[in-house]
Amino acid sequence: KNFVCYLCAIVLLSGTIFAYTSTLPTSPALRPSGRQTSLRSKDSKQGFHSCPVSSFYAQSILDGIARSPIRVVLRGGDGRTQTSPSQSNDVGPDAGDNNAEGSEGRLQQLEAAIKDMPHDPDTIADIAEFLRDEMRDLDQAEVYYKRGIESNPRDVTAMEDYADFLREERRDLDGAEALLRRAVETAPNDPDALSGLAEFLNTERRNVDAAEDMYKRAVEFNPSDGTVLCDFARFLTVERRDRARAEELYKQALERNPHDADVLLNFAAFLSDEKRDLDGAEVLYKQAAESWPHDPQVLSDYGNFLLRERRNLDGAERLFRRSVESNPRDADAAEELDAFLRKERRRR
Repeated sequence: KNFVCYLCAIVLLSGTIFAYTSTLPTSPALRPSGRQTSLRSKDSKQGFHSCPVSSFYAQSILDGIARSPIRVVLRGGDGRTQTSPSQSNDVGPDAGDNNAEGSEGRLQQLEAAIKDMPHDPDTIADIAEFLRDEMRDLDQAEVYYKRGIESNPRDVTAMEDYADFLREERRDLDGAEALLRRAVETAPNDPDALSGLAEFLNTERRNVDAAEDMYKRAVEFNPSDGTVLCDFARFLTVERRDRARAEELYKQALERNPHDADVLLNFAAFLSDEKRDLDGAEVLYKQAAESWPHDPQVLSDYGNFLLRERRNLDGAERLFRRSVESNPRDADAAEELDAFLRKERRRR
């Protein structure tokens, strides 16, 4: 009888979670990118990356809001880091102690999870990144990066994560390149694998021709992928100074992903900076703000456009304040508004 009651409780809980996540708004502060990725952050070359929204909320319900949160880091094209409102670091005199205690508690949770699921790729990746980013235990983090590949030898994401670790933390470029090439061999049509190797060849090896070949392959196999199209367009703009081809790629990305914030922001920046088409850029910024009204990066980019190109102080301030109101624990949003108020309003 107790077993039956327990089973019914699980079924009811699962139904509740499913019903809740199915009704979530489509434009929260954390928006899904063109590709769904894990909770781990990605290299800034790929623009924004975030967890699937429904998965994030479901995980919050299951783990409990009071537990030590996973820090979800988003990196925009400018390298600015953001954290989701419910997951930002606490501030105050005891913040350091609280964070230290929270880190130890979170590590214990991850270690317990790895015992239950020793070969689960997401669990292995989470503990590797936690050890790397939060604990700064690089040797132990590398043990888990290797374990991720050993447990799942065809896991392209595990290869990319370990390559990023070797590149950024060890400066082992040969090791990183070998992993990125292995990822392409394992999944020859995968957009992340192809773009990742292309960016590496361009940035680290300065092999522009080889990088362009990889980008072409990525677009050929993934002609509707907004991230791939924007990556190639940026490459053509910066390395080839081929604005015409770049604009065609942005148009293709927008046509196939009309509400993708990354595509809208990247194309808007291109029109503003490269073409000096300010009216066209503002149309795209407005469209992004309408589609993602609470997204801090969207509001920041649009606000800075109004400030820099239009000298519209009132419009910029409204957007900066909206960003803070929508994301009250986003330190970057608060700092941006404070800097605006101190610098720009003093001139009036």
